[in-house]
Amino acid sequence: MKKNIEEKMIAIIFLGIMYGICFSHLKTHVSDFLNVAKATIKEGITLSNIEKARDLYEEKDEALYTQQEIWIEGYGLVQRTLGKREINNFELLKDGSGQLYMPLTKSNIDKEAVAQVEKLNRYCEGKEISFLFVQLPYKNYDNIKELQNYGDDSTEEDFDWFVEKVKTKGISCLDLREDEKTKQYYRTDHHWTVEASFYAAKDIADRMTGLIGQVIDMEVYEGEKYETEIYKEAFLGSYGIKVGKYYAGEDDFSLLIPNFPTRLKYEHRIDGELILAKSGDFEESFIDKELLENKGYHNKYNALLHGGYVENIIYNELAKNETKVLVIGHSYGRPLVQYLGLGVQELRYLDPQDGRYNENILEYIEKYEPDIVIDMYNQKLNLG
Repeated sequence: MKKNIEEKMIAIIFLGIMYGICFSHLKTHVSDFLNVAKATIKEGITLSNIEKARDLYEEKDEALYTQQEIWIEGYGLVQRTLGKREINNFELLKDGSGQLYMPLTKSNIDKEAVAQVEKLNRYCEGKEISFLFVQLPYKNYDNIKELQNYGDDSTEEDFDWFVEKVKTKGISCLDLREDEKTKQYYRTDHHWTVEASFYAAKDIADRMTGLIGQVIDMEVYEGEKYETEIYKEAFLGSYGIKVGKYYAGEDDFSLLIPNFPTRLKYEHRIDGELILAKSGDFEESFIDKELLENKGYHNKYNALLHGGYVENIIYNELAKNETKVLVIGHSYGRPLVQYLGLGVQELRYLDPQDGRYNENILEYIEKYEPDIVIDMYNQKLNLG
């Protein structure tokens, strides 16, 4: 009985918050409001049922809540007030520091993925092209004590298995998880931070130098050569957008801007067609400042490399070498290649996820003739 009363109070408080937040959009219909509260209580206090109640109310007043976001924000606020560790029927989890996670069971890493890395390495050896497999860190709650009762997360275990298998094949491998500085993530998103990607670029450049026998300009990876530009509470990532800023909070979004001269050209191509071309210094070539400054746009990660997601080409006109690099990886590669490209003459970055660059990777290598291939993708590739 007591629990039933508490649920009713929570529903009325929630809907009261919604009514208050949206007051400027409403006509005052108290009876309609109470009907919505009753409908929500009857069906249960879940986000989906609150959305159904919202739709019921909108049928009575089309001026009500033009944006679903307002409802999500209010729901998240109530869940935060209640101290909920999970939200949206276990769609997301939150640890004690406020980091959001998506519940995982098991990755798609398997023996076939190992075989693909081996095939790619063997092809590069035949072309006298250096090869490096890079195991990226990835946001997970495998070792988060307060989340251990919310389902297994085998990410770290799967990565350990994969790295061991790759190394037993005699393939050059860099496990970035060994560098704690690369394991920094946005609270509201699954991506690593720009700062983490910078440290990763430095680690990769250092290993790359030993593999290709060419001198890479390692000075461009020194942290003191960069200024930090911060956009305060500007980023609500792919997790945060599901539950709103009141539950998740908003991330600061930082950029590391070189304080040394840069002159670059950047191209984004889809199916070989030039979609975007930029040139100039680091910011002019790589960063979408308009998107960063747009307060109504939440996913600031897309400002990096202008959101390029298929075939990306970087030319460094001030490079002190003639090194050509091919990077294969998912969206973690977007901020990374901005910094890795500062130390070489040319860098190309392919994202082989479904619906992105799905052409034959071996044929691309044949035409491009890079000095080194850096594979950061441990799932299915098109290798012909």
